[in-house]
Amino acid sequence: MRKFLSILLGIILGSIAVFIVETIGHLIFPPPAGIDVTDPEQLKQVIEQLPIGALIFVLLAWAIGSFVGGYVTSKVAKTDSIRFSLITGGVLMAFGVINIVMIPHPTWFAIIGLSVYLPCAYYGGKLARF
Repeated sequence: MRKFLSILLGIILGSIAVFIVETIGHLIFPPPAGIDVTDPEQLKQVIEQLPIGALIFVLLAWAIGSFVGGYVTSKVAKTDSIRFSLITGGVLMAFGVINIVMIPHPTWFAIIGLSVYLPCAYYGGKLARF
Protein backbone atom coordinates (compact mmCIF):
# COMPACT_ATOMS: atom_id res chain seq x y z
CA MET A 1 0.00 0.00 0.00
CA ARG A 2 2.88 2.37 0.82
CA LYS A 3 4.33 1.93 -2.67
CA PHE A 4 0.98 2.60 -4.35
CA LEU A 5 0.48 5.73 -2.26
CA SER A 6 4.03 6.85 -3.04
CA ILE A 7 3.25 6.67 -6.77
CA LEU A 8 -0.05 8.50 -6.30
CA LEU A 9 1.61 11.24 -4.25
CA GLY A 10 4.44 11.51 -6.80
CA ILE A 11 1.92 11.94 -9.62
CA ILE A 12 -0.01 14.59 -7.69
CA LEU A 13 3.04 16.60 -6.62
CA GLY A 14 4.68 16.18 -10.04
CA SER A 15 1.51 17.53 -11.68
CA ILE A 16 1.46 20.46 -9.28
CA ALA A 17 5.09 21.21 -10.17
CA VAL A 18 4.18 21.15 -13.89
CA PHE A 19 1.28 23.52 -13.21
CA ILE A 20 3.47 25.97 -11.27
CA VAL A 21 6.24 26.09 -13.89
CA GLU A 22 3.73 26.39 -16.76
CA THR A 23 1.96 29.20 -14.89
CA ILE A 24 5.27 31.05 -14.60
CA GLY A 25 5.77 30.48 -18.33
CA HIS A 26 2.32 31.94 -19.05
CA LEU A 27 3.23 35.03 -17.02
CA ILE A 28 6.43 35.49 -19.06
CA PHE A 29 4.83 34.50 -22.39
CA PRO A 30 1.12 35.36 -21.99
CA PRO A 31 -1.32 33.81 -24.43
CA PRO A 32 -3.20 36.21 -26.73
CA ALA A 33 -6.17 37.96 -25.17
CA GLY A 34 -9.57 36.49 -25.93
CA ILE A 35 -8.41 32.97 -26.77
CA ASP A 36 -10.97 30.23 -26.24
CA VAL A 37 -8.94 27.38 -24.70
CA THR A 38 -11.79 24.96 -25.43
CA ASP A 39 -11.49 25.53 -29.19
CA PRO A 40 -8.84 23.15 -30.61
CA GLU A 41 -8.48 25.20 -33.79
CA GLN A 42 -7.68 28.37 -31.84
CA LEU A 43 -5.21 26.46 -29.67
CA LYS A 44 -3.51 25.06 -32.76
CA GLN A 45 -3.09 28.57 -34.18
CA VAL A 46 -1.71 29.87 -30.89
CA ILE A 47 0.78 26.99 -30.60
CA GLU A 48 2.02 27.69 -34.14
CA GLN A 49 2.69 31.33 -33.23
CA LEU A 50 4.29 30.80 -29.81
CA PRO A 51 7.84 32.00 -29.35
CA ILE A 52 10.39 29.23 -28.81
CA GLY A 53 10.83 30.37 -25.20
CA ALA A 54 7.23 29.55 -24.39
CA LEU A 55 7.62 25.99 -25.71
CA ILE A 56 10.89 25.57 -23.84
CA PHE A 57 9.09 26.60 -20.64
CA VAL A 58 6.60 23.77 -21.20
CA LEU A 59 9.47 21.31 -21.73
CA LEU A 60 11.07 22.60 -18.55
CA ALA A 61 7.77 22.20 -16.69
CA TRP A 62 7.44 18.59 -17.85
CA ALA A 63 11.03 17.80 -16.88
CA ILE A 64 10.77 19.42 -13.44
CA GLY A 65 7.39 17.82 -12.77
CA SER A 66 8.71 14.39 -13.64
CA PHE A 67 11.82 14.93 -11.52
CA VAL A 68 9.71 16.03 -8.55
CA GLY A 69 7.32 13.11 -9.05
CA GLY A 70 10.18 10.60 -9.19
CA TYR A 71 11.85 12.13 -6.14
CA VAL A 72 8.68 12.13 -4.03
CA THR A 73 7.77 8.60 -5.08
CA SER A 74 11.18 7.25 -4.13
CA LYS A 75 11.27 9.13 -0.81
CA VAL A 76 7.82 7.93 0.25
CA ALA A 77 8.24 4.35 -1.03
CA LYS A 78 11.47 3.96 0.98
CA THR A 79 12.85 1.31 -1.33
CA ASP A 80 16.04 0.92 -3.31
CA SER A 81 14.05 0.03 -6.42
CA ILE A 82 13.81 2.86 -8.95
CA ARG A 83 10.86 1.24 -10.73
CA PHE A 84 8.27 3.12 -8.67
CA SER A 85 9.75 6.46 -9.74
CA LEU A 86 9.70 5.23 -13.35
CA ILE A 87 6.04 4.26 -13.00
CA THR A 88 5.33 7.80 -11.82
CA GLY A 89 7.29 9.18 -14.78
CA GLY A 90 5.35 6.87 -17.11
CA VAL A 91 1.99 8.10 -15.85
CA LEU A 92 3.11 11.73 -16.19
CA MET A 93 4.34 10.90 -19.70
CA ALA A 94 0.88 9.50 -20.51
CA PHE A 95 -0.53 12.90 -19.49
CA GLY A 96 1.96 14.50 -21.88
CA VAL A 97 0.83 12.19 -24.70
CA ILE A 98 -2.79 13.17 -24.05
CA ASN A 99 -1.77 16.84 -24.17
CA ILE A 100 0.09 16.41 -27.46
CA VAL A 101 -2.80 14.48 -29.02
CA MET A 102 -5.41 17.01 -27.91
CA ILE A 103 -3.37 20.10 -28.79
CA PRO A 104 -1.20 19.74 -31.90
CA HIS A 105 2.42 20.69 -31.23
CA PRO A 106 5.45 20.87 -33.49
CA THR A 107 7.04 17.46 -34.12
CA TRP A 108 10.34 18.46 -32.50
CA PHE A 109 8.46 19.48 -29.36
CA ALA A 110 6.60 16.16 -29.15
CA ILE A 111 9.80 14.16 -29.52
CA ILE A 112 11.80 16.14 -26.98
CA GLY A 113 8.84 16.59 -24.64
CA LEU A 114 8.07 12.90 -24.38
CA SER A 115 11.74 12.01 -24.01
CA VAL A 116 12.22 14.01 -20.77
CA TYR A 117 9.77 12.19 -18.52
CA LEU A 118 11.46 8.88 -17.76
CA PRO A 119 15.04 10.14 -17.41
CA CYS A 120 13.92 12.98 -15.12
CA ALA A 121 11.82 10.63 -12.98
CA TYR A 122 14.79 8.25 -12.84
CA TYR A 123 17.20 10.95 -11.65
CA GLY A 124 14.64 12.29 -9.18
CA GLY A 125 14.31 8.80 -7.74
CA LYS A 126 18.09 8.38 -7.62
CA LEU A 127 18.56 11.69 -5.80
CA ALA A 128 15.94 10.72 -3.22
CA ARG A 129 18.10 7.78 -2.15
CA PHE A 130 20.80 10.07 -0.72
